[in-house]
Amino acid sequence: MEVTQLKTILNDTIIPEALGETDLTIEDMTDVVTKGQDITNALTAQGHVDNFVKKLINRIGREINWNRPYISAAPNILKDGWTYGSALLKTRADLSDFEINDTWALTAGQNYLDGVFNPPSVEAKLYNKRATMEIDCSFAERQLFESFTNGRALGAFVDMLESRINDTMTVALDSLIMRTINTFIALKFNANNAVVNLLTLYNARFSENLTAANAVTDKNFLRFAAYTILLFRDRVKMMNKQYNMGAVAAHTPLDKQKLVLLSEFAIGADVYLQSDTYHDELVKTGDYYTVPAWQANKSNTWANNSGVKIKYGSDEIEVAGVVGILFDEEACMVCCENRRTLSQYVPKGEFYNNFYKADAEYLVDTNENGIIFIVADT
Repeated sequence: MEVTQLKTILNDTIIPEALGETDLTIEDMTDVVTKGQDITNALTAQGHVDNFVKKLINRIGREINWNRPYISAAPNILKDGWTYGSALLKTRADLSDFEINDTWALTAGQNYLDGVFNPPSVEAKLYNKRATMEIDCSFAERQLFESFTNGRALGAFVDMLESRINDTMTVALDSLIMRTINTFIALKFNANNAVVNLLTLYNARFSENLTAANAVTDKNFLRFAAYTILLFRDRVKMMNKQYNMGAVAAHTPLDKQKLVLLSEFAIGADVYLQSDTYHDELVKTGDYYTVPAWQANKSNTWANNSGVKIKYGSDEIEVAGVVGILFDEEACMVCCENRRTLSQYVPKGEFYNNFYKADAEYLVDTNENGIIFIVADT
C-alpha cells in the first residue's frame, strides 16, 4: 500500500480554507485522491508490496463488481406474443353505408324480396418480419478459480458479467423501440398527416413572433401547448378519418392512447408552470412517457434532441423540433419479444459458450391514429 502524509496540505491550505482564514487556492490532490490503476499496470508498479519487509504482496481485501441492472427507459409498446406460427394478421372492417328503408313507403304490388348480396368492406394486413440479435460470451471454468479465494466472490464476478450483457441487450431493445416510434413519426411527417406545429398555432392565435429556440421556456407557450395536447387527446376518442394515413374511420379511447413527450418540453412545462394557478388543468396530459432524445444522446442541443432522421424505402426523412407523439397502442408495437440464453460446454478447453439471443417483431400501422407535435420555425 502506498501511503501519503497529509501534514503539509492540511496545515497550509485545506484547514485554513475550511475555517475561512484564506482565499481559494489551487490544491494538488494527485497524491491524496486516487483514480485507481489499470490492473495490468498496477502489477508492475511500485506501492503494491507491504510496508514492513517490502517483500510481501498486498492482498485484495475487497472486490466491488460494478453491477447495477439497467431498467428499460423506453416507452412501453410491448404487446402479446405467440408460440406457434410466424405472421401477424390484422383485419379491419370499414363503416357501412346506409340504404333507403322502404318500411315507411310500401307500395301495393311491389316486390320487396330482392335478396341483394352486400358483403362487408374488409382490409387485411400481414406482418411477417422479425429482427434478431445475439451476443456470444465464453466463460472459462478452471481459470476463474485461480483469480478468487471463494465461491461467493467468483459468483459475484460472473453475475456482474451476465448483468452487463443483459444491460447491453436492454439498451439495444430500447433503441429499437425508439426506432419503431421514430419510423412512425417519419412516415406521418412525410405524408403530412396529422402533424401539429404547436408554435405556428400559438403565433397565429396570439399574433406573436415566438421562435422555436425560446418556446420551451415561455410560460404562455407551454400553457397553450399543454392545452392543445389535451384537446387532441379528447379528439382522437371520437370516430374520425383525420388522424391516420389510410383515411379510415378509427377512434382511440383514452386507455388505448400512448403519449410520449420530449423531456425538454415536458420538464419545461412542469417547472415553468408549477406555480401557476392553472397548472393542474393545463399541464396535466394524463399518463405519458418522456424521452431525453428521440434518436441521439450525443450532444445536449435542442436540434439534436428533437430531431428524427429515418430512411424508409427510398425516402430519406428528416423531422425537426419533435416535442411529442400521441398514438394508438396498435399504431406502434413490439410483438413476440423473446430473450433467451443457450449454453454449450466445451470439455476439451473446459469452458462454457453462452449465446444471449433476442428477437421481436417491430410493427407500425399507419391506419391507426397518430398525431405528431412539433415546435419548428416556418
